[in-house]
Amino acid sequence: MIGFRPMVPDDLPRLGTLQEAEAYLGPQLGDAGYAEDLCAVGFAWTGVHGVRVVACGGVVAQTAWRGYAWMLIGAVPRAAWLAILRKSLDVIRRAHVAGLRRIAAEVDLMFAAGHRFALMLGFEPEGITRWVGPFDKPFVSYSRYGP
Repeated sequence: MIGFRPMVPDDLPRLGTLQEAEAYLGPQLGDAGYAEDLCAVGFAWTGVHGVRVVACGGVVAQTAWRGYAWMLIGAVPRAAWLAILRKSLDVIRRAHVAGLRRIAAEVDLMFAAGHRFALMLGFEPEGITRWVGPFDKPFVSYSRYGP
């Protein structure tokens, strides 16, 4: 069973091995400033299986009306995915209610499971981002709009 709690900056380095499509972010996980920025708005969560941190996610406000959804996944038990989907939907709804009308997300072009998950969360594809970050990887940009 997976449990959830508000994320704290120390959770990111405890994620362990990330999924292959997210592995390029590994060096950032130990950056305290990066983790603090993700936690700052109050929409960040941590998924825990036993004593292991297995997932972190949330929505970061970019402006008063626009947010960016993010998620990093470690070794998540298969049975936990429905709970992660529900938690993610709850956080996105709370972000919309708080005034973030547009929430964007990006998924590695080759990460099929990530695309399925984005669609299950109600995101719509907008197009391909040809360069994101220092690794020159193509991503699909997604967005969803709330009240």
